[in-house]
Amino acid sequence: MRCHLLIPHVLWPSQAESAEITAGLTLPAFSRLAGRGQRELFTALPTRDWLGQAFGLGDFPSAPLTLKSAGIDEVAGFWLRADPVHLSVNQRGAELADPAALAVTQDEAAQLIAALNQQFADDGLHFLAATPECWLLRVPERPDAAFAPLASVYGRNINEFLPQGREAVRWHRLINEIQMLLYGHPVNDKRAGQGKPLVNSLWLWGGGTYPLPAVLQKPAEVVLGNDPLLAALCELAGVQYAAGSNGLSAMGSKDTLAVLDDLTMPALWHDALAWRNAWMALEQNWFAPALAALRTGRFSELIITLPEAGVRMKVYRSDLWRIWRRPWLP
Repeated sequence: MRCHLLIPHVLWPSQAESAEITAGLTLPAFSRLAGRGQRELFTALPTRDWLGQAFGLGDFPSAPLTLKSAGIDEVAGFWLRADPVHLSVNQRGAELADPAALAVTQDEAAQLIAALNQQFADDGLHFLAATPECWLLRVPERPDAAFAPLASVYGRNINEFLPQGREAVRWHRLINEIQMLLYGHPVNDKRAGQGKPLVNSLWLWGGGTYPLPAVLQKPAEVVLGNDPLLAALCELAGVQYAAGSNGLSAMGSKDTLAVLDDLTMPALWHDALAWRNAWMALEQNWFAPALAALRTGRFSELIITLPEAGVRMKVYRSDLWRIWRRPWLP
C-alpha cells in the first residue's frame, strides 16, 4: 500500500528564532526517511490549499464546505466565511484574540445575524450562522480581493492580513461598517456588563462558489484527519474519511493520505514547547512506525509532504539501503 503523510507547519514561524527553538530536537526516524528519500521541491503553499488542489480544486473552499458540513442547502453563489471575532488593541496594533474564548451563544448569534442582514440587505449581502461561532456571508459576485485565513492571524497584528487586491478599499470600508454595527449592538452591551469579550468584528476568509463541483479528484482511497471540512470534502469526492489521531498503528491496508496537524496550533500561537512536544509525538506515533512498515514491506511507497516548506519526499524500501544519504531535517 501507499502511505502519504501530509504535515503542516513543520517550520517554526520565526526564522530568527528557529535555531534556538529546534536546538537538541532529535527525530531519528523522520530525519532518516527524509534524508534517504527522493526529495522534490515545489512552491510552498498553505496545507488547506494543497488539499484543495489534491481534490482538483484551485484552493480549499472553506465557506462552501461549511455549508456542506452543516447540512445546509443554501442559495447558489459566492460565499465567504465571516466568523465572529474579538479584536484587542495594544502597543503592537490590533490583534485577534482566541476565537474559542468568545463562546457566542445561539441567541447572541441570531440577534447579531438579524441586525447584519437588516443593515446590509440593500447591498445584496446575506449573513448566516451555520453554528454560533461559524458564520457565513453570501455576496452578489466573486470579490476581486484576497482574504487571509482566520488561523493565519492568531495572536498577530491584523493590519498585514486585511483584504488585499483591486477591491481592498471597498472591503476595508465594509468591515469598518460591520464593526460599528456590532460595537453598538445590545448583545455587546450585555456581554460587556458580564465581563465577556465583545464580538466586535467579523473575519472574512475561505471564499468559494456553492455548490461545489460534482466530480472531484481522489487523492487516496482513505483520508485520515481531524478537520470536519476535510471530511465534507471527502464525502463529496466519494473518499473514505476517518479520524486520524490514533497513530499509524490504526491505519488499514488501503492507499492512505494522513493529514498530521499536530504542529499547527502550536506554530500559529508561537507555543515553542508544545511545538517541540508535537514533533516528538509525531516521531513516536508516525515516523518510527512508518520506517518499520517500509522496512518490512507493509508500505510499497511512503510519501512525506511538507506544504508550507515546499518539500516532498518519496521513500521506497530500497532507499533505506542508501546509507551515503545523510539524515535531513527541514
